[in-house]
Amino acid sequence: MTHRLKLSLKTPKSDRLLGGIAVELIGHNDLYPLFSNYRAGFLELAYVLYERDNAAEARHCLAEMDRLIPEELIPYVDSHRREFLRALKVELEDARWSN
Repeated sequence: MTHRLKLSLKTPKSDRLLGGIAVELIGHNDLYPLFSNYRAGFLELAYVLYERDNAAEARHCLAEMDRLIPEELIPYVDSHRREFLRALKVELEDARWSN
């Protein structure tokens, strides 16, 4: 199945494209490594925010990742990364209720 995906990563305070990235593609197999790297960056940032006791920002980071790189269009191939995300989301939910 071919998906049409428009991805535009913008800075939070402006409409300027982050690093000039604007991608329109049909299918994603050729660019999957690129999207996988973006997802890894979001996960790393969310984990660092969580480790620095900023769970709210970590949750926001993951929400943006899910919005910009939806799993239904860009599926996870790396099961370890998917499990790390699930575990981190559980930790973030626990942190929400413990505060």
